[in-house]
This record gives sequence, structure tokens and C-alpha cells, in this order.
Amino acid sequence: SVRDFETFVSFILSISLFGATTFAIIAGQMTDPVDIWKPTPPPFDLSTVRAFLGIAWLCFVLSLAVAGYSTSILFLRRHEAEGIYDRNWGRAWDRFGLAASVVLHLLVVVAFMFLSLCLVAY
Repeated sequence: SVRDFETFVSFILSISLFGATTFAIIAGQMTDPVDIWKPTPPPFDLSTVRAFLGIAWLCFVLSLAVAGYSTSILFLRRHEAEGIYDRNWGRAWDRFGLAASVVLHLLVVVAFMFLSLCLVAY
């Protein structure tokens, strides 16, 4: 339903806002995993860790964009149907909301997967 989607989007927005702050880590100085893992080689080198962080940051930012756009579309469609009971509007929204929810969920899961790959190097 629309209320469930609004709750889900607010949850995704809060996670994505915190996840998007990984940009400061990407731009900052990081310890090279080679120095930590001596004498054995690390699973990932510093450039790979930075690439994983970049991919995670991109997924978080994309989830912010998808959440924002889908919320805007919901607001516009609801305002359009205000005062008019249209059974088809709910069905059309359920399909769009389901698709947006799947995309949001996948983006956040992929972002956390790449963040966890970064931790493997350390």
C-alpha cells in the first residue's frame, strides 16, 4: 500500500544519508592494507578498496535519488487523484511502488556488500 511505501522510503532515506557520508573516507587518507597484512599479501590492495568504497557511495546516492523521485511521483499522482476515487490508480501505484521498492532494496544491499568487502582488506 501507499503508506507502507512511504514508511519504507523514509527508512531507506535515513540509511542512504548515513551511507552517503562514506565520500569523506574516499577522499581522505587511508592506511594501505599491505602495511597491515605484512608479510602476507592482503585480499585487496588500496586502489581496490577505494573502488569498492566508490561503488558503495554511488549505490547510496542512487538510492537517495530513486527514493526522492518516487516520493515526488507519489505526491504528484496523489494530488492528481485527489477527490476522485479511481480504483486503477491504486493498482498502477502498487506496481510502480513495488518496482521502486525492489530497486531501492537492491541498491542498499549492494552498497552494504561493497562496504563489507572493504572491511575484509583490514
